[in-house]
Amino acid sequence: MADLLDLANPRRLGGFGETFTFPFTTIEDLVILDDRTIGVLNDNNFPSSSGRTPGRPDDNEFITVRLGDDLDADPRVLRRR
Repeated sequence: MADLLDLANPRRLGGFGETFTFPFTTIEDLVILDDRTIGVLNDNNFPSSSGRTPGRPDDNEFITVRLGDDLDADPRVLRRR
């Protein structure tokens, strides 16, 4: 499980602190990249969506989230390398 409002960000990527938030109610897609990594995608829903800065449309965003536990996903959905 991943809490998109409280993701660990130990390398402080994107100029954010030790935690990162993905504060969107309209997640567009979820992609299983491997048994412990998912991709989460959001488009900007221009002009009405503003999750990061009130009153300003958000950029399209794609993040990857490394999970603490294996998904135990069906091997047919895992990305082949």
